[in-house]
Amino acid sequence: MATRTMHPDRTRQRELRREELLDAADRIVRNRGRDTSMDEIAAEAGISPGSLYQYFPNKDSVLSAIVGRYSDEVATRVTAAGARRDRDHGRERQHGEREGTRTHGAAAPHEHEADETVAGVPLHVPTILQCRTPFGNTHR
Repeated sequence: MATRTMHPDRTRQRELRREELLDAADRIVRNRGRDTSMDEIAAEAGISPGSLYQYFPNKDSVLSAIVGRYSDEVATRVTAAGARRDRDHGRERQHGEREGTRTHGAAAPHEHEADETVAGVPLHVPTILQCRTPFGNTHR
């Protein structure tokens, strides 16, 4: 049996549409919380509920995709903050070695930046994390 593949342009269109639907879902979840219905998400996106189900099989999959977006964003920011901290700490050590001073134990300038970046995640994400997954457990 032959497998059917989508044309790359069509695949890209579908991905873009999915992102638009997630944008709409994100807006409505921010306003209504995780108890938002698929009908409300579809209305926010300006499509029929049936069309929404072509992209997401259920509300949990929509919520999981929203959380996934923020998880990726936070991971990227935390990694970048860690790299800056490591780079800055390396400069401090080099400077301290040249000056004959110790810098061990001193806080790097960006040591707490990751916490500030993580705090930048919209407040509705922790609420979404309490949703039930397709596997019956809760994200926490």
